[in-house]
Amino acid sequence: MNHSTVTPIVMLWIVAILLGCREPTQPLPSAADDPQTRKIIDLIDRLKDFEWHSFMVPSSDDDFISTLQERRIEFPEDIPEELKERFGTIHRNTAEKLYDCGLDAAPFLIQRLSDKTPTRCVVDFHGVEPVSRPISNVCEIILGKMLGAPDRDVVPTDLAARLEFLQTHFERCLAEHKSTNQAVNRSRR
Repeated sequence: MNHSTVTPIVMLWIVAILLGCREPTQPLPSAADDPQTRKIIDLIDRLKDFEWHSFMVPSSDDDFISTLQERRIEFPEDIPEELKERFGTIHRNTAEKLYDCGLDAAPFLIQRLSDKTPTRCVVDFHGVEPVSRPISNVCEIILGKMLGAPDRDVVPTDLAARLEFLQTHFERCLAEHKSTNQAVNRSRR
């Protein structure tokens, strides 16, 4: 390597450290090899087109995802899978479809907690200028429903500290869920 190649690499490394970038603690599956992974990545990318309008107060829970568990559809076993898939997803919005992917989606949602791409989700606090939620906020809400949201009183308000706190919180919750599921599976054998 010559000097002109090393300098940009070192600069990128320094910028990554300063911005608080870090490698995922859990390896992510290759998108090229796994259809479920491709589906999850596609759904997260489609969040930028996710439409939702709220007139709720800032401390309220977000209604686009609050009833997800109640809206799951159980089908009789004799219905063909093709019809189950089509009917089960026909009225599901993008956030709900990501939630339905379960813990498989969590590492990808955690990875996008820093994504500031705006969505078409608008929050209108009665008289205050309407605000568009970024993908990071929608991912945070979905993760909170999946893994348990942290207490708002302990989440830092500084953006960099908040991002690090949320990543650590959700990674820890995901690890706990996986270890609990493994223990349950071992006990069933």
